[in-house]
Amino acid sequence: MSFVAPLGLLLLALVAGPLVAHLLRRRRPEERDFPAARLVPTAPPLARRRANLEDRSLLALRVLAIAALAFVAASPLVRCTRVSLDRRGGASVALAIVLDDSMSMNAELPAEVRRAGARTRFELAVVAAREIESSLRSGDAVTIVIASAPAHVVLAPTQERGAIRATLEAIARDGASHRGTDLDGALALASSALSKLPQPDRRVVLLSDLSDGKDAPLALGDPALRLEFPLDALTRAPPQGQADCGLLAASPEGTGEAVRVRLVCATPDVVGPSRNVDIVAFGTDTKAGSLALPLQIPKGPFEVVVPVDRKLLPSLDPQAGHPGAIARLSGKPDALVADDETPILGSATMPVIGIVVGEGGALDQVVATGGAPVLERALEAVEQGKVSARPLPSAPERDLDLAPLSGLSLDDLAGLGPEARTALAHWVERGGVLLLSLGARSVAPALGASFEPFLTRPLHTQAIDPKIGVDPALAGPFGDGAEPPVSLEAKVRVTLSADDLRAGEVRAKFSDGAPLLVVRKHGQGEVWLLTLPLSPDASDLPLRPAFLAFVGAFADRAADRGAGVRLTVGSAFSVGPDDGLEVAPLDPKGNPLPPLPLEPAAVRVRPQRLGAYLVTVSPKGASPFRDVRAVVPVEAEVDLRPRPLAPATAAGQTSGMQRTTQELSPTLAALVCLLAAIELLIRVRRLFSPPPEPAAET
Repeated sequence: MSFVAPLGLLLLALVAGPLVAHLLRRRRPEERDFPAARLVPTAPPLARRRANLEDRSLLALRVLAIAALAFVAASPLVRCTRVSLDRRGGASVALAIVLDDSMSMNAELPAEVRRAGARTRFELAVVAAREIESSLRSGDAVTIVIASAPAHVVLAPTQERGAIRATLEAIARDGASHRGTDLDGALALASSALSKLPQPDRRVVLLSDLSDGKDAPLALGDPALRLEFPLDALTRAPPQGQADCGLLAASPEGTGEAVRVRLVCATPDVVGPSRNVDIVAFGTDTKAGSLALPLQIPKGPFEVVVPVDRKLLPSLDPQAGHPGAIARLSGKPDALVADDETPILGSATMPVIGIVVGEGGALDQVVATGGAPVLERALEAVEQGKVSARPLPSAPERDLDLAPLSGLSLDDLAGLGPEARTALAHWVERGGVLLLSLGARSVAPALGASFEPFLTRPLHTQAIDPKIGVDPALAGPFGDGAEPPVSLEAKVRVTLSADDLRAGEVRAKFSDGAPLLVVRKHGQGEVWLLTLPLSPDASDLPLRPAFLAFVGAFADRAADRGAGVRLTVGSAFSVGPDDGLEVAPLDPKGNPLPPLPLEPAAVRVRPQRLGAYLVTVSPKGASPFRDVRAVVPVEAEVDLRPRPLAPATAAGQTSGMQRTTQELSPTLAALVCLLAAIELLIRVRRLFSPPPEPAAET
């Protein structure tokens, strides 16, 4: 509410008038002689009882009347920011409410746009959704879509207001999540839900801050629908002086004398130097290291190395089922508190894929590509800085060497030694993604070498027609955005035993039906078995566009699994269909909270909030193991800049909604008349009432 004429409130000073009048009406107390007092000696009076105010009820009525007149003078109108529907000729409306509950909606609102107790963007969006629900009429149909990734429908189109109200209450009770934003997917779901409804007036109401990290204008694809954006307050910048910096990852550096922290700041010009990165022992406030952010903060993700006092923090490794330490932002107020803390686990850099080429094959690939392995060149072309390739001289044999890797490619190796097999099995069980490209050297492993436990039976080679290509009906990742090659110009391929084929899933086949790509689950990780080597001399597969699609799918899977250490919020921890999985969030003291529910019909858990989690995996036929994992924010959610709306939407963003303006003067005038009538009734009653009888003397 806002006053049109604030000077009218000066009339409140007239409240002193009735008070002074009632004070002047005070009379001296009536004196009466007490007969027995004549026998008592006269003494000088010590105090005199003051007279009380008379007619206090009349005084209160007069004060209220003057206050009401003051408000009439100050505010003849009340402007309410209540959101409601307008209607075309009174017809019913088909409405899709798209409600954003992503992490950016947790940002605090500026004081000037808060209302109805809403302090965050999400709370204000819920208030607007409730106001829209209260303006519905009989015949209106409503569906509710959640815009956080993955976007989903929480209420199918219905005319039951009770169901609509209950759904909004459940959304408000759950609060905003920490997931990313999928506005395009949410609008597509809303359009699909409204397309078959009979109402001619169909609209999509978007309640979002439009912060999804994209620059393309947002618009509906269906011209028959209208996109309404009634709350521009959701796109307001945070309160002055607040910026958003988010921690993306943190890991030990070297032997543990420092911590490498990867972070991003949305508005570097607002952050300033008064922001620190602290290293704190998990579950305590013991600060083992601190570093101020640089004066010139770059745009996009960057890394800092924070020195650590090992006396205050002896170990940075996960211990006793919880992380040994956390990285935390401190200092200047932050617009989003949720992303100011992250456990110290694994690698803090971008996902890394190790590349090992078998002896002899490396020389072939150097000649064919001009210096780098085929897979490394393909990763540079496809991922463009999102994944880092790291050539390795041999298969890693220690957990320490495998810890920084999200994925690993072993191309045509002559088997694996005992140390490498043990380390790789443990790494894949924890979530690593292993690509085994099998060639002629893989069929004849060295003495004491094998591919167990990933392959349990011997391999064989098979001569094939060079004109054989990839089956278009089952091309798998080779057909994702690319045309499967008709001819691979391969003369020999590797065949797997029936037992190894039954243990995995055939994702791609040759055109003659033989397996080309087999994916096998192993713990929380995966093993991709490719029956052709990656050398250009063995086939034309590395030279075809389909190979880039395959490399992109492998890199995405490796980045998603992240060796099981770190998972982006909204993604899922998953294991094989016969394995057990339990994911329990850890509280600030390191105690496990109740486990998260499994998704229906799948052994998969999808955390909705950031933090540290205790993951327990129970592989079939093996002993369960526990590990600590981290759920980290989506980088785009740290950027609070709103996405632009399409010109047609921006021009008519309030065309289907209205903010009501109500007159206050009639209500206040009626109140003044009512108070005057009450005062008149009291006076009339006293006029005709007999005077009170005096008290009898004794």
